[in-house]
Amino acid sequence: MWRLGAALAVTLLLVLIALLGAGWLLFRHSLPPDFAELSSGVQDSVVVWRDSAAVPTVVARETLDAFFALGYLHAQDRLWQMDLARRIAFGRVAEILGEEAVPLDYLMRVLALGQLAQRLWDSLHPLSRAILKHYAAGVNAWLEHNSSRLPPEFLVLSYRPEPWQPVHSLAIARLMAFDLAFCFWSDIAMGSLAEEVGLERAWDLLPGYPPTAPTVLDELAAVSAPSQHGRDTLRLPPAGLMLPPLDGFHAALSGIRALRPWLCPVAGQGSNAWAVRTSQGAILANDPHLVLGLPARWYPVCILSPDYEVAGLTLPGLPLVVIGRNRTIAWGVTNLMADESDFFIERLDTARPQRYWDGTRWQRFQRRRDTIRVRGKPPVIIDVLRSQNGPIVSEAHLFAAPSFLFRQPDDTTAQPFLKRYRLSYRWAAAEGYSDEILAAYRIGQARSWSQFRAALRFWGAPVLCFVYADRNGTVAVQPAGYIPVRDSTLPERTWAFPLPGWEAAYRWRGLVNMSALPGLVNPRQGFVISANNKLTRTFPLPLTTIWEPPSRAQRLAELLAQSADTYTLSTAQRMQMDVVSPYAREMMQVVLPLLEQAQWSAEQRRALHELRQWDWSFERSSIGATLYAAFLHELLQRTFGVHLSWARLREYLFLSNLALRRLLELLSEPNSPWFDDPRTERRETLQEVVRQSFAGALDTLRQRLGNRLEEWRYERLHTLRLLHPLGLHPLLRPVFSLGPYPSVGAPTTVNTGEWRLWAPFEQILGASARFIADLRDTTWAFVLPGGVSGHFLSPHYADELPLWLYGGLLRRALGVPHTARRAVVFAPLTPEPQASLQESP
Repeated sequence: MWRLGAALAVTLLLVLIALLGAGWLLFRHSLPPDFAELSSGVQDSVVVWRDSAAVPTVVARETLDAFFALGYLHAQDRLWQMDLARRIAFGRVAEILGEEAVPLDYLMRVLALGQLAQRLWDSLHPLSRAILKHYAAGVNAWLEHNSSRLPPEFLVLSYRPEPWQPVHSLAIARLMAFDLAFCFWSDIAMGSLAEEVGLERAWDLLPGYPPTAPTVLDELAAVSAPSQHGRDTLRLPPAGLMLPPLDGFHAALSGIRALRPWLCPVAGQGSNAWAVRTSQGAILANDPHLVLGLPARWYPVCILSPDYEVAGLTLPGLPLVVIGRNRTIAWGVTNLMADESDFFIERLDTARPQRYWDGTRWQRFQRRRDTIRVRGKPPVIIDVLRSQNGPIVSEAHLFAAPSFLFRQPDDTTAQPFLKRYRLSYRWAAAEGYSDEILAAYRIGQARSWSQFRAALRFWGAPVLCFVYADRNGTVAVQPAGYIPVRDSTLPERTWAFPLPGWEAAYRWRGLVNMSALPGLVNPRQGFVISANNKLTRTFPLPLTTIWEPPSRAQRLAELLAQSADTYTLSTAQRMQMDVVSPYAREMMQVVLPLLEQAQWSAEQRRALHELRQWDWSFERSSIGATLYAAFLHELLQRTFGVHLSWARLREYLFLSNLALRRLLELLSEPNSPWFDDPRTERRETLQEVVRQSFAGALDTLRQRLGNRLEEWRYERLHTLRLLHPLGLHPLLRPVFSLGPYPSVGAPTTVNTGEWRLWAPFEQILGASARFIADLRDTTWAFVLPGGVSGHFLSPHYADELPLWLYGGLLRRALGVPHTARRAVVFAPLTPEPQASLQESP
């Protein structure tokens, strides 16, 4: 019997090994070939060269052929990433992942990005259409010639991709805009907070902006001036602002909140971009901060064609360079953090719930029926409602908790809010007609600031700050994108909450494109900075409350002031890796004197000494950084957590930029009610909360890292995992995902290392790429937290990651690298001429 059991075990092991080997061979076969030559869809010959990191250089005799080649390359290296993005945009994820994805598909059908893409297509410039058509043809050429080499994700999920259409790229572009529209999530969170603590206290959780902190469009008054914190807006809501009863609001939005892991795992996404005038030109640096994962978000490329000669970063699915340079200029982008959308509460006619009150009369909701196909299940039929303010998003709760579908109409116990109201959503990017394809193309062609700024007239979404530099030494920054025109007599914080849809005062008065407003050109300090800090102190319209803390902008200004005479590309490279936090410095200036006054044990005094000696730097070996991170977590919990339920605290900490800014403000209000624990009879102050937080931090670190203080290095606390979407499954995680890696940085450092404030300390957000352009010559330098390929067996899946982790860059010139090899050669099918790039005036 023992021998039989052993034989069976060996047999099963051999079968398993055989299956794994067959799977490995199948996955290996799906790798793209090193060289391909084909006749397909180009007007003239095109050659693609790849360097040692597989970064492609496209050399085309006809410019439209270059976009065909780019489509081919994106499909060759990132096809499943592109397919997943278009499925999210069109609400078709459930077709491949099953019923778990129905809530996601429902929300995206409500937002109707696919229909929006079609409307945009109908209004595009003929040149933009030609670019998109050639790009789509390139994607489809790869599909046609490589049907047996689909990426592993298609094999794992057992489906085949559909042909690419031009509108797919437009939908992905609007999905990117939605990805950066944090106001979608902040308005929901503030509504939940107002439900629990009331409008007045929720209003008080919204921070102001330090009056001495740097802004994007105002010249620096004094570099490195310490921030003076104070509320620069009303502390109390205006008497006329009244929200309807919000009972059940939080529960009603549970379905949408459950989609955050898919759409917005953390709301602190930002970027750094700056440009510096030098004696021989200018240098531009940009590092967009996004949720990190695999494959890498960006795709580097150099395109050499008669009318479009650029190098930089593209997004798979889109045909143009978003961050890059040509021979004369360079450009980068940051999220402006604009509040470009609003939620409106729609009052139902309870007798006839298909109607809502518009302020003067009852109106019927517009109704659109749609079908969500579900893998392995019957299709789901949905009705999408729309009011005068926008589509109704609050129905998503039905798909998060299907039992609500079977409740009786008079049952108000589970969803009292939805018995009386619905929630509509209005988004500027869904209304303004724009042509980002034409804008990006003309940016790549621009040779001067005036041409660059003219190109931005066509940019609508997302709302960005464009940072500019050219070889003549011009440095500038210009916002662009649509924002709503709101009542400027109301406080800016008004728009942070869901508002009554029937009140005319809260309705939009149209849209305005930020590109029409003056930018900042050649300021006296010789540099411009955009780091998601406040745009300007003099903006005439309500713009936003969700600025990032000014810490990164402050640090960049400090470093630039120190290196003004010796600034080089290497200086910019070091600055991108800087991990000193002015935010932590300001906090410690208040906190340390309070800690010094307390009585501590010998062990606690050692920890306090370590914190006192700390240089506010979040390096891997730092013990002070570990102590600060744990202390910050405790201070947030003991300041806000004693007043909020866990669910609402998580909502607030999800809005990390608001929570961190408000916390630093409160340090100048030592007797604030937020420091008083309502569960006790005595009144606590800042000093007691600081002492409790420090003691709690030490307890936490002992539990996580052991009792030896000298072993509390930051790298043991703060790590990074790069997750692939399929790596969320525990069995697939070792195959597709990588990490953990010791990491640096914090939410308030230039080299950001942001974690979820409610679930520390694993890094989730960081530089999704680093890019630098030196306008003295044609140098461009970059690095990805991954690699060019999206195939987990490719040597270029994560070959740039070591450089990214430790501050390295790949440096290239605008041209074909000397060591590059030919990777793809395209030849025309026929000699007949195709569409040209002739533009109308």
